[in-house]
Amino acid sequence: MSERPPGDVRLRLVLKVPRYHPRWPQDYRIRPLEEGDARATHQILIDVFGDEEPDFDIWYPSRFGDGEYDPALNFVAEHRPTGDIHGLVWCWSSNFVKDLAVLPVARRRGLAQALMLTALNAFVDRQAASVDLKTNRHENAAAVKLYESLGMREVAWDGNEPASTEG
Repeated sequence: MSERPPGDVRLRLVLKVPRYHPRWPQDYRIRPLEEGDARATHQILIDVFGDEEPDFDIWYPSRFGDGEYDPALNFVAEHRPTGDIHGLVWCWSSNFVKDLAVLPVARRRGLAQALMLTALNAFVDRQAASVDLKTNRHENAAAVKLYESLGMREVAWDGNEPASTEG
């Protein structure tokens, strides 16, 4: 059994509301992720996380060919004036948020929250009971703050612990 880095946590949100209401900054629009966005989203993940597979030809089939990939669960934040993608949320069909990433140039505008709420709506539409993600409290403190503000709570790393009903 490998040891996790200090601060690694699994967070869960029990979906209790009929719909979430994301507020999009005026210069952005949300749209579903399309295969034509692959290079741009790959680069965002490299830029934001730094540990993403750098070889696009290896990365692409690992993402778009994964059995849990469902295009209905993945969204991008497109900057209206330029058409550039500045953020994304990538989710798996197992009710799991794989990645939430916003480029530094677009941060502090509410994009991360809007992307996350949009993804949560997709899970609500599927009648998912809950949504999980994994992150690190130390390396991603701002993200953890966002997730907890949305009601996410820590559960066991393996996900077997029942979700908290507090919140």
